[in-house]
Amino acid sequence: MQRKQPAWRLMIGLLSAVLLTAGFLPRTASAAPTAITATLTKTLSASSALGEYPASNTGDGNQNSYWESNNNAFPQWLQADLGSTVGVNQVVLKLPASWGARTQTLAVQGSTNGSTFTTIVASAGYNFAPTSNNTVTINFPATSTRYVRLNITANTGWPAGQLSEFELYGPDTGGDTQAPTVPGNLVLTEPSSGQIRLNWSASTDNVAVTGYTVYRNNTAVTTVAGNVLTFTEAQPTSTTVEYYVRARDAVGNESADSNRVRRSGQSGGANLAAGKPIEASSSVFSFVAANANDNSIGTYWESNGYPATLTVKLGSNADLDSVVVKLNPDQAWGARTQSIQVFGREQSATAFTSISARTDYHFNPSSNQNSITIPVTGRAADVRLQIFSNTGAPGGQVADFQVIGTPAPNPDLVVTSTTWTPASPNEASPITLSATVQNIGSAAGRSDQRQLPPRRHGRRNRFGRSIERRRIDHSHGQRRNPGPRQLHRRSRGRPDQHDRRAERLQQHLPGGYATGDCAGARTRPAGARHHLQPAEPGSRCPGLLHRLGEQPRYRRDRSNQRHPADHRQYGPQHQHRFHSSRYYGQRGRHRHLDRDERRSNLDGGG
Repeated sequence: MQRKQPAWRLMIGLLSAVLLTAGFLPRTASAAPTAITATLTKTLSASSALGEYPASNTGDGNQNSYWESNNNAFPQWLQADLGSTVGVNQVVLKLPASWGARTQTLAVQGSTNGSTFTTIVASAGYNFAPTSNNTVTINFPATSTRYVRLNITANTGWPAGQLSEFELYGPDTGGDTQAPTVPGNLVLTEPSSGQIRLNWSASTDNVAVTGYTVYRNNTAVTTVAGNVLTFTEAQPTSTTVEYYVRARDAVGNESADSNRVRRSGQSGGANLAAGKPIEASSSVFSFVAANANDNSIGTYWESNGYPATLTVKLGSNADLDSVVVKLNPDQAWGARTQSIQVFGREQSATAFTSISARTDYHFNPSSNQNSITIPVTGRAADVRLQIFSNTGAPGGQVADFQVIGTPAPNPDLVVTSTTWTPASPNEASPITLSATVQNIGSAAGRSDQRQLPPRRHGRRNRFGRSIERRRIDHSHGQRRNPGPRQLHRRSRGRPDQHDRRAERLQQHLPGGYATGDCAGARTRPAGARHHLQPAEPGSRCPGLLHRLGEQPRYRRDRSNQRHPADHRQYGPQHQHRFHSSRYYGQRGRHRHLDRDERRSNLDGGG
């Protein structure tokens, strides 16, 4: 027999259904996170992009269009600018649904200024699979940020970063996703020297404005209460500063920038970049880097994609005041926004450092004549613009790049005096040169004055080659230790040379050989093949050894044989062996001579 359900159970079930329908009972929690799509305008940019696959495809709502970075060039990044600092706790990434499975390794990073990024989610591999519609969801604790960047380091499906949709979600704050209105009528006044005062009109919000953040030179200075509409601070009169203000509400929604106001310093700086060497990371067609500092607003530089750099080399350090970037003010150049960061390199450094954080600058031919001024401070010899995005073109654009400042103190070395000896040299004179170098610049060098070491310059032959200098023997007016060729040329009529040769021969000839004033020839002992006689009658000492009745001719002996006495007494520079070419000139002749006879032909002068 079938049992009947109690009536009270049926009544409870009906009552629960009515209450649930009316909304008095809670629904079962959904697996989806309690998040809402960020309603602030996103500006998308990337480290690189192939021409037909730009970063903007990841925000067009079409899953079939996609962004692709340069191939085989990891890491690559894709970035979203939310326009103001908001809470973010979820990223949704998509690829075209028809694509095959792949894994991309990436990290989620955040920044409030666009230049300094912190890691929100550490690098990991995310699988895009057709079974999940090629969609990846990354959840993380709510983080307040303005810039969200995906840093991609690998892709198993293609050697590049690839995404078709980049969606950002934030925590549900009760529905308040509306940012305050922009503060209006920002005005700068100087109540006294070195003092700056700002005033602005109040913003409105759907809930309440809780504060205003004041920015100086693109950096937040302070936040005042929502009922305070003024700010005062001291700044040196020589410093150029620029201000703007943003309004905030209780949940962190931040307005766009107010109008900007600028106080130019009284340093009297000039444009230091005009005509200086300039280079770019890339360019398209004839829009080269040199167009950016040629003093013509009608020419311009345009890069080939992002990010792009434009660097001007000032030549030496300068104290920087501001950087001016201009486009053609003609109405044909419509309004556009470029995201720019400024870097500088001091002349003794090797790397660039940031001197103005990344900021979106609005170029408008109607409101600012397509010209923006970026206040900077510091000292640099090279100044670089790095452009991350441009809403008006697929690359960075600059028609005029000005660096305003004054030359910094630098050493200036000049030669103040030079001396040399002898005062009137000839081709045979060794020359000693000295110079004094002084620093007449405005900065100290390594030494205020340096005495250069003397430098000796010898003679040069007709081929421009240096001829070895020889010291002078002032007692006889002769060079010391002349070479064999000089000895041969001077052997006639040079008694001091004959004396030395006679001493040398005396060591090796049997029976000895007298030096001094010799009136006639002497004959070697019986059996000798040669005789000795004066080379020139009347000379103080006998002349060279030669065959009877013949004038000797000398040439260098290429053999490596040396007599030990040569090295001991006269040094290695006098080990050359010379002999009569007529005597040894024919191959194979007179090889039966004993060592003593061969020694008799040595060149005693060295």
